[in-house]
Parts: sequence; C-alpha cells; structure tokens
Amino acid sequence: MDWIVQSFWIFAVVVVVLTSVIGFFNLAKEKRIEKIKEWLLYACTLAEKELGSGTGQVKLRYVYDLFLDKFKFMSMIITFEQFSNLVDNSLDSLREMLKNNKEIKKLVEGSDK
Repeated sequence: MDWIVQSFWIFAVVVVVLTSVIGFFNLAKEKRIEKIKEWLLYACTLAEKELGSGTGQVKLRYVYDLFLDKFKFMSMIITFEQFSNLVDNSLDSLREMLKNNKEIKKLVEGSDK
C-alpha cells in the first residue's frame, strides 16, 4: 500500500505525458504540422532575441535543439531538410511581424527601435 502512495506522482506524470502524446498523434496531420509551425514561430523569436541577426546557422541549430527537446518523437518523422524549410517559413513570418508590430520588435530587439 505504501508503494502505491509513494508512486502516485510518478504514475500521474506518466499518465499526463502519455495522454499528451496520444492526443497529439490523434490530431490530423495538417493540425500537427500547424501546431509545430506555431511553436517554431515562438522558437525562432526566442532565437532571434537570444542570438540576434547574422547568425543563421547558429540560430537554426538553436531552434533544432529546442525542437528535439520539445518534439523528440517528431525528429524521427521530419527530416532535417524539412525542418529547415519549416524554420525558413517561420522566419519569413517573424520578419513580417517585426515590420508590422512594434511590440514584437521591442520584444526581440530589447529596445524602442
């Protein structure tokens, strides 16, 4: 009985993780890609803020490492070339946001430029 009580939190975490993974795979393929694209925009924003401009390959590696931490199972499905194309698309969206949204620009650049 003590083992059940002591292991409750471990069991709860495993259930939550499995539920999340199963839920993600139950989404239609298009929905999964859309979720990844939304997350990639966030990750590219972090990389741009952290590393600045002119560091393309380093930023790509930074975002890929974040991707592996967040979506380890997807790294077995998406090739690095496909991932790189998704990041390029996210960067295009980010550049457009930086042009049109002063708040995003302040967040990334850290100033009132």
